[in-house]
Amino acid sequence: MEILSNIHWIEGINAHSYIVNGDHITIIDTGMPGNEGKILNYVKNVLNREPEDIKTIVITHYHLDHTGSLKELKNATNAKIAIHKDDADYISGKQIVPGPFYLRFATKLMLLFTSYSNVEPDILLNEEDIVDGYRVIQTPGHTPGSITLYNPDNGVIFFGEH
Repeated sequence: MEILSNIHWIEGINAHSYIVNGDHITIIDTGMPGNEGKILNYVKNVLNREPEDIKTIVITHYHLDHTGSLKELKNATNAKIAIHKDDADYISGKQIVPGPFYLRFATKLMLLFTSYSNVEPDILLNEEDIVDGYRVIQTPGHTPGSITLYNPDNGVIFFGEH
């Protein structure tokens, strides 16, 4: 659903996934595992674009409900994966997701029943970096590398948790 000019929200995905439709396409967060088809179908059928037009996938933080379809989208599009440097090792699998035992156990159990795979990020973001016209604002707390994206030209702000 287009929510602002060239800004689209993909309905029916756990957490939020957005598309910035410009000269090329930027995806912001990918939802749970198995949602890559919804995103790719939206790009093809609503935007009348090709998956290869997706050049960047920005992840606001490493949690599974934001990264679950990341590997499949990367494979389908060859897009560059951008994430804050403080969360990068979690999506690559170099660090174990922190938290209490029961949460780590539940996450591992969930991963057994999904197609989730770790992915190596291409772009390590820092505070004040610009990615596809959006300024990176580090907003740690939810995760060490949680980010907010702000575009002063259109006044749009994306953040991972609502």
